[in-house]
Amino acid sequence: MSTDTGLESGPSTQDASIAEFVQENVPYYSAAFSKIQDATGFVVSWNTAAALLGPIWAAFRGVWGFFWTFLILELFALVQIGRGLWGELGADQIARYEKLSANIANREAQVKELLAAGDAAGAAAKQKIADNLGKVAETARENAELATLEASSILLTGLALLVFVKILEGLYANSAYEKQYLTWRAKPE
Repeated sequence: MSTDTGLESGPSTQDASIAEFVQENVPYYSAAFSKIQDATGFVVSWNTAAALLGPIWAAFRGVWGFFWTFLILELFALVQIGRGLWGELGADQIARYEKLSANIANREAQVKELLAAGDAAGAAAKQKIADNLGKVAETARENAELATLEASSILLTGLALLVFVKILEGLYANSAYEKQYLTWRAKPE
């Protein structure tokens, strides 16, 4: 019975050890690992499964550093997307605007009552309060609009980050998996 120690030379020995290590999709990983090992410096090697599945691919392949790093990055991007879609940014300012609008309507009703009663000075005082509340309400409305715009930018930032992370996953996956393969191959049995 012959065992592959990894010390023999020749491409069949490396192909056999890669086949033993990866167990699935052997031709793809043999080609990718050879490309990485034959090059000096960074090698562009794309893995579509890793780009699409990210941390799920890493967990399936047992590349735990890749798994945890990209899980955190993907979750951060997804949280930003969620905040942009459902975060209701500016909801507090809208509620404040509505409360102030109701208070303004109340004050204006009091102005009409005071004018009908002949109290012009009291009506002027209530109108001044209503005018000041109107300015505050307008500021609250503007802040709500700004928060809505911020929600759109948060959504777009989250989407851009997710796309960027997916591209990184696709580019880095084969290198990370090849490093794990070399560590596995170096361990004596």
